[in-house]
Amino acid sequence: MSSILITNKVANKCRVKAKSLSDEEEVEFFYGFLDKGEEVDAVVRGFVSAFFMSLVTHDDIYLKPGDLGVVLSTLGAENTLKLLDRKIVKVVFGADDFVVKSGKAALELSFMKFDWAELEGFEERLPERLHPTLRSRIVQYVDNSSVRADGFTEVALSELNGDFSRQDFRSQLDFKTSRVTQVDPHDGYRILRVSECAQSLIIQNKLSIDSIYQDAYVKDYANAKLGAFRNVVGSDPIEGFEKVIGAKGIPDIYYLYSKGVVSLDDILVCRESFNGSVFRKWYSNAEFDGQLLMSALLTPVKQSAASRFIRLIYPNVIGVLNPFVGLGASVLDSYLVDKLVGGWRPSLFLDDVLKTTIDEKIRLFDRKSKMEEFVKRFGSIDRNESCPCQSGKKFKRCHGA
Repeated sequence: MSSILITNKVANKCRVKAKSLSDEEEVEFFYGFLDKGEEVDAVVRGFVSAFFMSLVTHDDIYLKPGDLGVVLSTLGAENTLKLLDRKIVKVVFGADDFVVKSGKAALELSFMKFDWAELEGFEERLPERLHPTLRSRIVQYVDNSSVRADGFTEVALSELNGDFSRQDFRSQLDFKTSRVTQVDPHDGYRILRVSECAQSLIIQNKLSIDSIYQDAYVKDYANAKLGAFRNVVGSDPIEGFEKVIGAKGIPDIYYLYSKGVVSLDDILVCRESFNGSVFRKWYSNAEFDGQLLMSALLTPVKQSAASRFIRLIYPNVIGVLNPFVGLGASVLDSYLVDKLVGGWRPSLFLDDVLKTTIDEKIRLFDRKSKMEEFVKRFGSIDRNESCPCQSGKKFKRCHGA
């Protein structure tokens, strides 16, 4: 099962004053790291686009509660329930939020647990217009799919404390701060961006999630942290897939969804096909780098490397075809692998399933749009009249079909 954590915190820069519930002490802190307007919109678009592509490339998608809220507002309750019902989405609860506190002597990097970090807070933030039955099902399905990240923020803070003590790390990211207990005022919001990256990488590691999609700044952070070992940082799986579908002439999947060209059901049908399942297993194979990936997906030929990943699907196949204990598994194994290696290639999914589906949906969408344009321009058109597109066909056999 391939998995990905998608996280892009959509939080504007702000300065907050609040009273502690426990001792009523007033605290002041910085929170968020995005400028209002276009930057926030770009982050949301990037996040949702990555989410749609991950439906094709990964089995499990891990989200923080706030990011699930973005999915809910984008897809609506019914579509979100479809994803939760299929157990595609996993929700990470328990992660604290980083803040920069204003102390008496200095600024300090710290963290707080806001209400949305837990299921109860997530439920309270659901839209009031939701039907009670839908609300109950969403909350229950989210609870069923939840995983915990308790204590991960403390681990991230400890890592950051070590990172900022290194001169090479500070120089590469242009920070003046050398201790998280004494944050330089010029670093206030920027250090929150680094902290978000660090926390997400800790969550990925602790929950054994295969891939991560996050703010592009995470690459700068990882490179500065690893120094000479920066080459161990894997390539971005979403960026790689984005390049492939672009080279294939397939538009951005979220763009098509937002325009009403494809539905979530269309995407799920592609995902749940046999080729879709095998494609995700193949795509998650760590032995493929970006160059091999592009070559394999853009060249419709038999891949000799198939033998490295095709055995990943064998246990599932053998479980269906071999319910009898006495059957020689090794013989059947060899037969199935030879057949699958000889007949399956990544383009069977990319071209024959995904691109074919999208091309047909675009064709139908264009035809419907053109028909609506004709009706608006000419009023009602008799089915036996010549089509206004001048194809020479009757309207009923052309755009009126």
